[in-house]
Amino acid sequence: MAFFNRDGLTLYYEDRGVGDVLVFIHGLGSSTLDWEDQLRYFEQGYRVIAIDVRGHGRSDKPIQAYTIPLFASDVWALIDHLGISSFSLVGLSMGGMISFQMSTEQPNRIERLIVINSAPEFLNDSLTVKQFIRQRKFVIRWFGFRYFCKLMSERLFPDADQEQLRKKFLERWLKNEKKPYKLAFNALINWSVTARLNRINCPVLVMGAEMDYTTEDFKLGYTRKLTHGSYVRIEGSRHMSTLDQPEQVNKLLKQFLIQHPVLVQTNIA
Repeated sequence: MAFFNRDGLTLYYEDRGVGDVLVFIHGLGSSTLDWEDQLRYFEQGYRVIAIDVRGHGRSDKPIQAYTIPLFASDVWALIDHLGISSFSLVGLSMGGMISFQMSTEQPNRIERLIVINSAPEFLNDSLTVKQFIRQRKFVIRWFGFRYFCKLMSERLFPDADQEQLRKKFLERWLKNEKKPYKLAFNALINWSVTARLNRINCPVLVMGAEMDYTTEDFKLGYTRKLTHGSYVRIEGSRHMSTLDQPEQVNKLLKQFLIQHPVLVQTNIA
């Protein structure tokens, strides 16, 4: 457990293990806690770093306009604070968006990119997306944030044998604050780096849950735009794959890291 100060803003992070650096970025409404199985697994052979971006977890939650580039700047600030020059990125959902943002900003510093149930854009230009946005905002406004969190826990972990996951997820999400969550959700809307995907020159693994929000065809579509992109499906999973299928996620991620080793270690810390 550690904190660092970024221009008066306190950000929480974890830094464990020794070796090639893997930086983990959580999704909307989540925190470093949702990487617990991955951090425990990969700290045995890698240096694993995870951060709570502003508005989330144990980091400060300023009431301000949030953007994906702003979240990315928090991660860059931590990486530079730790004196790391190059690293691999692993992002879940919104964390994948932040990872795409970072990989197009400073592509030469990213050794490998892994995105889970994510995308390089979230455009409010289709009926499906418009309904998704309206429904989420409607539920929070008229039924309250606590009800919304409970609804999410039931949708993401509906199976009878997932009761403990539902409880864990609900307990964590209820620690969110309503206004920062809404500001973070707004940060996703109409963000895109699709036009800059050709800047990403490292190996990229796109991992998609079998029952994710977006379709496999959608993910395959943007994977084909990546110079060194590949796609794998996470069987039996919904959106929170790091929680409902942690062993499968770890196995697929480990295989990708082994297949694409870092040939030159350029980290300075």
